[in-house]
Amino acid sequence: MSRALAALRIGFIGAGRVAQTLAPAFARAGLNVAAFHNRSADAAQRLGSRIPSALPMTDAQQVVDSCDMVFLTVSDDAILPVCRDLRWEPRHRVVHCSGATELAALDHAKSAGAATGGFHPMQMFANPDVALEGLRGCTVGIEAEGDFRRDLELLATRIGCEPLALPAGARALYHASAYYVGPFLIALLKEGVELWKSFGASEADALRAMMPLLRGTVAAVLDGGLANGMGGCVARGDVGTILKHLRARGRGLSSIRRAVSRARFAQCPTRDRAWHTQRAARGGDREIASAHETGRAGGILIQDESPGSLNRGFHVLLSLTSRVRRRWKPSLAAWRRRPQPRRGGSPRASSGPARRRCTAPDAASTCRSRAPSGLMS
Repeated sequence: MSRALAALRIGFIGAGRVAQTLAPAFARAGLNVAAFHNRSADAAQRLGSRIPSALPMTDAQQVVDSCDMVFLTVSDDAILPVCRDLRWEPRHRVVHCSGATELAALDHAKSAGAATGGFHPMQMFANPDVALEGLRGCTVGIEAEGDFRRDLELLATRIGCEPLALPAGARALYHASAYYVGPFLIALLKEGVELWKSFGASEADALRAMMPLLRGTVAAVLDGGLANGMGGCVARGDVGTILKHLRARGRGLSSIRRAVSRARFAQCPTRDRAWHTQRAARGGDREIASAHETGRAGGILIQDESPGSLNRGFHVLLSLTSRVRRRWKPSLAAWRRRPQPRRGGSPRASSGPARRRCTAPDAASTCRSRAPSGLMS
């Protein structure tokens, strides 16, 4: 099991974007990418142009017969049937590159004595050239047993990546986490672009403005962590600004933006939410009132599971900001403690803090909020 990586003949079954990224990366690292097969001639030709030394095979079994380590870089649903249709030997090392698929999909090869493993780079494979240049430094989720796990970790290190050992049964959760900073982020950028289009800007204008902000956000998190990297109206406790975002729904705010805004509202300090919720309820704004009623301090903020709601896992992501920077500026607190007018028009000074206890949806956690009595009328 412990032959040098350089001596292994590596093959790929499936010549899509993952193979078009990993095969050149292996070749750059001095590894022997010997053969590949793909049903589509176009994809096979593209991979062949990137790895001239690799031989194109007309049949997947030819790759298996001529190679020692075989990467099944096919779609997730095809991994099990492709593996099952091939003849394996104890000398083989069989690897799939799916983030969510468990190693049980390779049980047919394992039953023949082959070593099996998972090798999943946390990278966006939209463009193989871009993905190849961004591969260095990215994390590779690895699952295998014994010596083969160490071989895969060494393989990841050889191409400049950081290996991450995954426990059995954790692949789906691990893979889902990658979507929060991958496809979900692109969906949020698309929503931001649509907002810019509503006041006449083009997509190019919006992206040109948002990319520095996005890079600055990442830099802030890298510098100070999640809590200290948070800025904007949520970190400041500017509930009024968030309410303005909510009320913009009448000007074309889509369902995803309403859900995000409602979650952000629920993430504000509890006493601010309580005051604005009561005021919204008196004014007939049921959506804002609902945002408070379905919120939970420090937990999942939006409990909407209707067909049109966001993915529930996305709600969990949004709830992370409810734990950060739960203080607000003294000026805001002083402004909120100002005397409030009675309905008859005469001002009424605050009679001191009123304590109100609210119970979260789960009995294990409760939240307490305080607000000046003058604000809770």
